[in-house]
Amino acid sequence: MKFEKIIFVLCFLPVQIFAFFADVQPDDPDLSLIVKYEQQNCLRGEINENGEKIVNLKNLVTKKEACLNFACALGVENPSIEDVQKMEICGELSDENLDFAIIAKIATNALKIPTEKTEIWYEGPMKIATEIGAIDEKNLPKNSVTRREMIKIIDTFLKNFRKTNDEKIGEQEKNLMKMRDFLVDEKTKNDEIEILLLENLIGAEKIESSEKFSAIQNLNSTIGQILQIRKNPNSKLNERRRELAQIFLQNSIENFPDVAPFSSDLEAILCIMTDCPSLVIPLPEMDEPEIDAEKIDE
Repeated sequence: MKFEKIIFVLCFLPVQIFAFFADVQPDDPDLSLIVKYEQQNCLRGEINENGEKIVNLKNLVTKKEACLNFACALGVENPSIEDVQKMEICGELSDENLDFAIIAKIATNALKIPTEKTEIWYEGPMKIATEIGAIDEKNLPKNSVTRREMIKIIDTFLKNFRKTNDEKIGEQEKNLMKMRDFLVDEKTKNDEIEILLLENLIGAEKIESSEKFSAIQNLNSTIGQILQIRKNPNSKLNERRRELAQIFLQNSIENFPDVAPFSSDLEAILCIMTDCPSLVIPLPEMDEPEIDAEKIDE
C-alpha cells in the first residue's frame, strides 16, 4: 500500500504543476525548466480571456523582463528595478525588445563574468554565450529573443558560472592558505599576495552569511594588516596594525573555533614580523591521555 501511495504522489505532482500554465503541454521538452522557474515565481504568466493562466513562451520579451528574471533566478524574491540596478545587471530597464546581444551582456553582468575588450560591445559576451551553448552560433546578435529562449539562456549561464556557497567558501580557504605561505616566502612579491586578497574581498560579496564565513572575513582582514606590515616594515603604524590583526584573529576563533590552528599560524607570522611579546591565540584543547599508574610502577 505504501508503494502505491508513492506512485500516486509522483504521478500527481507533475499534473498539478503542469496545470499552472494552460498553454504548456505535458510533453514539452523544457517542462522541468518551466516548472523550476514557475516555482521560483520568476515565470508568473498572465490570465487569458478564458480565465486560464498562460505563459506565452513563443512571445518576444523586453530587456526589462529579462533583467528582472535574471535577478529572480539568482534568488532575489520579487525583484524590483532598484534590486536589478544594485546588482548591476542592467543599466536602464527599458521596454525595448530583447535581442541575443543584450541578454548575453545581461548574463555576463549578472554573474560578473569577465569578457574580452572588443570594438563592438557585445562581441565578448556573445563569444562566451556561444562557447557554453547558451546561444546558438546561428542566432544573430540583433535577433529578438522569445520567452522560452530567455529562460533557457539564463539557466545555461547559471549552470556554467554560478557556484554553490560551499564552493565559494572553498575558494576563499584556498586563497587564505596560499597567502599564509606567500607571507613567509621572501621570493613572493607583495602584489601577488594583494591580488589573492582582492579576489577574496570581491568574492565575499556573493557569499551567504554564516559563522564560518565571518571567521574567513576576519582572517582576510588579518592578512590585510600583515601585508601592510610586510610592505612597510619600519612604519610607526605597525604596532597598531599588529593590535588590529590580533583582534581579527581572536574574532575569527570566536566566530568559528575550527580555524584556531590557521589563526595560530597567522599570529606566528605576525609576531615574527613585529616582535610581539607572546602569542594570544590558543590552540584547541587536547584531551589528556589516561595514565595507568600500575604500568608506570612496573
